[in-house]
This record gives sequence, C-alpha cells and structure tokens, in this order.
Amino acid sequence: VSQSRYFTDIQFPKDMTDSDIGKMVRLSKYLIRDNAIGDKNGLYEINDIGNVISLSGRRLKYFLDKMVCLKVMKHEKGYYINPSYFMANGHRITLKTFKLFDLKNILPVWAINDFIRRK
Repeated sequence: VSQSRYFTDIQFPKDMTDSDIGKMVRLSKYLIRDNAIGDKNGLYEINDIGNVISLSGRRLKYFLDKMVCLKVMKHEKGYYINPSYFMANGHRITLKTFKLFDLKNILPVWAINDFIRRK
C-alpha cells in the first residue's frame, strides 16, 4: 500500500460527492507506476477495485463511469487516476500519464514543453 500526494490548490469536480472522494482516497493507496490502480502483481481488474471500495455490479460500474466522465480517472487496459487529484508518492509524472490526462494545471511550462518534445 502506497501513500499519495495531493495538490491543495486543485479542487475536486463539483459533481463529486464526499462519498466519491472517500472512495478515491481509498483507491489512491493502490497507485503504481503511471498512476495506475494496482499492486506489484499488476493492474487491478474491475472486481479488485470493487473490493477496495466495497462496491460491485451496477453500483461499481456507475461509480467508475462517473469518475471517468469527470476526468478523475481514465480507463485504458486498467484504471488510471488523474494526478491532478491524487499522485503516487515517490513516482514522477510519466509520458504515458501526461498523454492520458490534461496536466497543464499542475505542471510548469518547462515540463509541459519537455513532454511535448518527447511525444
């Protein structure tokens, strides 16, 4: 279980409830490289995520779809959390993470330019 960092000047989307934020805090403890949800064995499947946040079936799908819609998460061969809201402690923003999310609100101009050159 890892710890995560937060950017205090970035507010959660207004449509996120306190319950949603609590579930995301739980998931943030399972961030690995590229800000993906998983552990040393790899990316978590949807049922693994459901076990962490105590949801299943339609309620789990609704929650994940809502987080994707709000751009708090992205689904691409696994679920990734937007580092604007939660960032894996000890990890850096990778090119993959930069491509998945719009991070202009948390990165300095020189870092954005560096990622653009590496695309």
